[in-house]
Amino acid sequence: MSILGKFMESLSRILDEAYASSERTTPHPGVFFTSSLALTFISALSNTPSMWFAAGLYSAMWAPVLKPRARAFLAATGLTLLLGLVPALPILLLGVDQGKMPNASPPAVVSLVLFVSRVVLSPMPTIIAVTSFGWTTIAQGLSELRLAGRFVSRANFFMLNTRFIASVFAYYLAGRESRVVVKSNSLSWKLLAVTLADVIAKFTEVSRDIVKAYESRCIRGC
Repeated sequence: MSILGKFMESLSRILDEAYASSERTTPHPGVFFTSSLALTFISALSNTPSMWFAAGLYSAMWAPVLKPRARAFLAATGLTLLLGLVPALPILLLGVDQGKMPNASPPAVVSLVLFVSRVVLSPMPTIIAVTSFGWTTIAQGLSELRLAGRFVSRANFFMLNTRFIASVFAYYLAGRESRVVVKSNSLSWKLLAVTLADVIAKFTEVSRDIVKAYESRCIRGC
């Protein structure tokens, strides 16, 4: 049995046991996110196009049922498409398989399509899960699982820190840009470097307060 067949068989068993005595019409957020994340990793690490298109088919089957948020879904899909096209365009423009690699197969156009398909379709199951349920609902579902509780608390703390760093970086960068009279490329790089250093210093100063505030609000699973 192929890897995809084993995965689908294991997934069907998990869902059967989870919903054997339940009247739920939608999948459990934690179970669905975990299975989607596993399929994403299997598809991304696989070199067979069938796995990539299986991930896309899996997402297409669940999208009409879960109805993901259109704006978030399009933003995430557009980002993956951009990440796929930027490194893949040299394959088409430079003609990697023409002259430099005379025995290369498949042709450049096919290589570009396969590469972009792999980058776009592999993370699609996880994108569907996150944009459909939202991280808050998924975190609540994962917190019910004993093994995932520690992961959820760390992920929440990481996102809290990320939002704080982004806001402080934007605040400091805007303050420094407002004081610049003559702009140049070298000065812009210096501003970014100095701002990054300020953010690191600021984050080091308040990181302990963030940890204490988070732990004081966390009842279990911290």
